[in-house]
Amino acid sequence: GYLTSAFATYAAASLSTDVAFGLVLASSLVGCSISMFLIEDTSHFVARESVRGDHHSHGQQRQEEQSVVVCGEQEMVRRRDVVNEEGNTNAADTTIHQMGEDQTNVEDDQDEAFGDHFGLEEDADKDRHQQPSIILEQSFFASVFWETCWQNPSAAVLCWGGLTANLVTSLAWGLVLIWGHQQDLTSLQLANIGSAFTFSKAFAMIVSGYISDRTDRRRSVLLGGFVVTSAGLLLTAWADATTNPTEIYIRLCVGGIIIGCGIGSVYCVLTAALSDHTAPRDRASAIGVYKLWRDSGYAFGGLLTGWVADASGGSFVTTTTVVAGLVMVLVVSIGGLYEEVSSKTRPSFEPVELIENTNKVREID
Repeated sequence: GYLTSAFATYAAASLSTDVAFGLVLASSLVGCSISMFLIEDTSHFVARESVRGDHHSHGQQRQEEQSVVVCGEQEMVRRRDVVNEEGNTNAADTTIHQMGEDQTNVEDDQDEAFGDHFGLEEDADKDRHQQPSIILEQSFFASVFWETCWQNPSAAVLCWGGLTANLVTSLAWGLVLIWGHQQDLTSLQLANIGSAFTFSKAFAMIVSGYISDRTDRRRSVLLGGFVVTSAGLLLTAWADATTNPTEIYIRLCVGGIIIGCGIGSVYCVLTAALSDHTAPRDRASAIGVYKLWRDSGYAFGGLLTGWVADASGGSFVTTTTVVAGLVMVLVVSIGGLYEEVSSKTRPSFEPVELIENTNKVREID
């Protein structure tokens, strides 16, 4: 669907209006068909993740309870041996009886503590990087928005990253093409510049997603992608150093490819990283908040680039360099605020057989 839109964008800039409109309409129909008929509903995956999380918590609880029982039995044996050495049998029986009562009280207290712990929707002292759960009983939208945008530093910097990614996209599709038109580039050349960014972005998504999933390193992919984006912006700004239309065209195309590779590298990984920092039951809502910020980057990009261009007297170099500087600030922020979630703590999908066995275990318990 994205590639189809890229072809339509190319056609809109290089072909006649009537043909371009038809291709854009066709791309929309293709995207709609993919969504309706080819993409499988994934809601059952959330149930699988939730079952796995409950199963893990249940098993951990049983292990801790068994540890308490074993420790209590060992203590009872130790005290009985001490009393037997003193030759006081009655005292031993009394002590063992008292220890049995103490052990029962300990187990009751332990059960109550576990019940209180697992009954809470979110522990106030829980590490928000590892389990940024959202309290559903409170105002739902406010809690999701607050958790994603502020309370979880990793999620907050990812929202900032999504906004910046589309801010750069706004510059690549807007200011760069407007400035290229002012440099007497043809419509076909402008279409090639826009397509260089779009196609490189599309293919970079596939490569970066594969690398991120296989290496388990979201942070490295994000840092590398935004650094590449900043380098592409600086190369694009360098196009203003010449007045030769051919050289301007080549530099803008190369810059567009580099920017597209950078943005494509982070585009899908940002969403995956946010999923790592969100409980399965809150994931769709948290991603909705993230995409609110991400898609607002188009608007912020248009406003920012327009304001900087006007303030700098229409300087293409100044405007592009300012955006590149903002991207580097984001790189530093990701390096300092984002915390990687390991594969051991990240929810994973389990076979249906395991879910059925888990349900049977719960019924037996």
